[in-house]
Amino acid sequence: DEGFNFEEYEKMPVSVKGPNTRKSPIKAWKDCDKISEGLIKNLEANKITRPTPIQSHAIPMITDGQDVMASAQTGSGKTLAFLIPI
Repeated sequence: DEGFNFEEYEKMPVSVKGPNTRKSPIKAWKDCDKISEGLIKNLEANKITRPTPIQSHAIPMITDGQDVMASAQTGSGKTLAFLIPI
């Protein structure tokens, strides 16, 4: 069991719209200073080594206090994108 194939996830197109969108998505968990080191260790222990495209874009906006409405296929990481900032 090798976990997610993140190279394939990175090929997924992402469209971000709105007046207050963040300029750049996070590329690694450590790029978001609001994610604790303990949570990062737990993610990596579960072979979730870096954010999926939906997580890369949504997490920074959510942690900045912005409203986010996301649509993506099942298994893309939407639920985790909304749970991590809690």
